[in-house]
Amino acid sequence: MTFDQGPSLYTGTVLDALASRNVKASFHPVVSYLSDPSVVANLQRAAQEGHTIGLSAEASLDLSQMNNDDIFNAIDSRAQSIQSVTGLMPKFLRIPNYKNLSDDQINFIISKGYVLTTYNLDSYDYVTTDVLKSFKDVLDKLSPNTKGAFISVQRDYILNSVNQVPDILDYVMGKGYNLVTLDQCVKNAGGPGPDGGSGSGSGNNNPVPISSGNVANPPGVRVNSNSAANVFAVSPLALFGSLFLGLFLYAF
Repeated sequence: MTFDQGPSLYTGTVLDALASRNVKASFHPVVSYLSDPSVVANLQRAAQEGHTIGLSAEASLDLSQMNNDDIFNAIDSRAQSIQSVTGLMPKFLRIPNYKNLSDDQINFIISKGYVLTTYNLDSYDYVTTDVLKSFKDVLDKLSPNTKGAFISVQRDYILNSVNQVPDILDYVMGKGYNLVTLDQCVKNAGGPGPDGGSGSGSGNNNPVPISSGNVANPPGVRVNSNSAANVFAVSPLALFGSLFLGLFLYAF
């Protein structure tokens, strides 16, 4: 499971639900809320408890209109803000309007040590009150022998979505899925991150992304076939052909 566009005052509720089930997740925070000490404390707690800490660009930030130097400075300054409060330089990067980027821009970002991630199970928590139904609408339609692999996303600044995390966790785990972080399912994603680290509280310094394929893998990046050996990659993965995929819910 991934949580985007936080942290918020509600992120602690997410962390409580994860901790009570001994589950780790991945967070892609924005830097906009880091002036609030209570919010910062939640992000620090997420890092301390071993969750993967990435970075999300703000939805209003259009990197496609920038030259390469400005793209790097925009991303790197935000990454350093995350590092300043967690001690971890984020490596996994989510860009809400990534479709505006050219292949050259995507490859440039990758060349700087960042791993672009996306999702194939949107909770639609920004438009629906029944967030659990968004998960059921996807997972309940799969045949019992076809579990599939999913990267889900919720926004931990939306209270209604946060309040449904316990039920969503119980439902997903009850369906037989194992919840793993970016760092657990992949390794060696183009080498070490921007500061030589993984951007994860787990201490794994060698993540490798699952590539969905249209952009050529940079040197050192390969498909982690061992991690995906028992996973049926569902068709929505093709929608994200120019990006690397991050977190899997998978079942054996």
